[in-house]
Order: sequence, then structure tokens, then C-alpha cells
Amino acid sequence: MRPDLANYEGREQAYVKHHFLADYVESLVFKIASAYRDVVYVDGFSGPWKDQGEKFEDTSFGIALQALRRAKAAWAKLGRPDVTMTALLVEKDPEAYARLQEIVPLYPDISIRTFNGDFVEIVPELLAAIPHRAFSFVLMDPKGWNIDMKAVAPLLRRPNCEIVFNFMFTMINWSASMPNIAIQAGLERLMPDTDWKDV
Repeated sequence: MRPDLANYEGREQAYVKHHFLADYVESLVFKIASAYRDVVYVDGFSGPWKDQGEKFEDTSFGIALQALRRAKAAWAKLGRPDVTMTALLVEKDPEAYARLQEIVPLYPDISIRTFNGDFVEIVPELLAAIPHRAFSFVLMDPKGWNIDMKAVAPLLRRPNCEIVFNFMFTMINWSASMPNIAIQAGLERLMPDTDWKDV
């Protein structure tokens, strides 16, 4: 199901992202489930933020959960009821995290685990929650770009994993020339060992 543009007034960039997710994740998950019994969706910065839909249908995790549900149902009809779909949803903000709990009873057919914490800090917990033979799809869509990629690397390096990292390229490009020590340190965490300054 495509996102409804009426729910995105003032946040059209989210509509573009969600349009991509709606098309891509469902197609990916259905194909992947032909080879993997366990499929895990990881959302490192779940929110919700400024959602307008009654059932979080205009959020990244809502769109992903709908895709997981449809793929699971399709494979069940094809004689594969053993395909399991899991969502690991991470949110640091306590108020947003409290709202995130509302999604769990709406998807009893999907195993949903929520984590109230910093995505980077709980990477070990996320790794432990993903079955060894599972395929994982990781969405990294932070507010900003100050991400310690070395700390996140173990999650991104696991076999059978795909990552979408949505970030503000223009803002990063603009900030790269600033002499501010904190900004420079943040960019180093984002692009470690890359000689990004010279590039």
C-alpha cells in the first residue's frame, strides 16, 4: 500500500522516503523469504514523529510492518507458514517510545521487540536478538548525522544484511568546512578512517 500524500503536509521529504520503503521493502522481503526462514527488520530511529495516520501507516516502521505482514501471508498461502517476520524498533526519546508501544497489539502476526535507548549503544542487544541464520534489513534514519559508525559496524557487517542509511548530505557537506571541534569530531565518527577532509 502506497503512503497517502494527504498525511504528509509539511514533511514531503518523509513521503518520498516512505514511498521508497513501501515499494522496496515489500519486494525485498518477499524475495528474501524464499531463501531465509527468518526475516528481521531493524529500525534504529523509529519515532514516531509527527505521524498523522490512525495506525502509524505514515511512519517508516508502520510501512515496514505492513510489508512484513503481506510477505508472511503470501508465503503462508504458498505452503510456507514457517516464515517468521520480526521487527526490532529502537527509540531513544521516552515520549516517542511510549507511543511506539501502541504498534505491538496491531500486528500480532509479527514478532515486535522495542528498545528504549540509543541505537548505537544497543547494537550488541540488537545483534543478540537477530537469529544467526536470519536475513536482516536495517534502516538508519537519524535526526542529523552524528553516528559512530565504528560502533554500529558489527550490526552492519553481519552476513545476510542490507542497510539503508538516510542522512542529510547537504547539511554534512556544508558542515564539513566548519572549524568547530564538535562538528569535526562528529564527521570523523560518521566517516572514520576515510580521509574525508582531503577528499
